[in-house]
Amino acid sequence: RTLPVELTITLAVEGVPAKVTATVESPGTGNTGSLTFTAAADTAQGSYALTVRASAEGLDDQTQAFTLSVRPPPAVYLLLNPFVRTAQNTSATVDLEIQRISWEGDVTLSVTRVPDGIGASLEPAVTSGDTATLTLEVGNVAPGNYEVELLATGATGLETATVVFLTVTDSEEKGGAARSNRAHDSL
Repeated sequence: RTLPVELTITLAVEGVPAKVTATVESPGTGNTGSLTFTAAADTAQGSYALTVRASAEGLDDQTQAFTLSVRPPPAVYLLLNPFVRTAQNTSATVDLEIQRISWEGDVTLSVTRVPDGIGASLEPAVTSGDTATLTLEVGNVAPGNYEVELLATGATGLETATVVFLTVTDSEEKGGAARSNRAHDSL
């Protein structure tokens, strides 16, 4: 800007959508101002045309158009078939699909709860991809229903937990072999 120092510049934003707050820090007699936008959780997603207006007494206003994009808050989800059936002393695999909302980066997968006599491993345990595999190694545990809890952790503060419901049958029972069906569970 090439204005006399004694002029004070004021910024204003026009066209701010409902449930969005615009915080304006005008430059005053300086050269730099700032705009900060905060959207409520229930703000309608989309793109909004806004205008920034700079005013100074005795001069024509100057405007600049720009677009504000409102996206859903960042999240991470695990999509999987949460119901697994296998016999004692066998293994079963569960395909995991990793879904990221409004962010990119690594997701760390971990098993946070597994019953005694059952082993659980994830491959890969850290991934920038969209898939992983949970392998359940079932020992000589009593037939019955068990729960294995998984945790997906993404960018700071992003995590989701889900439970795999494991039914263990007697190794002599017909139909005790592991089976995998594709279903969808998102938390």
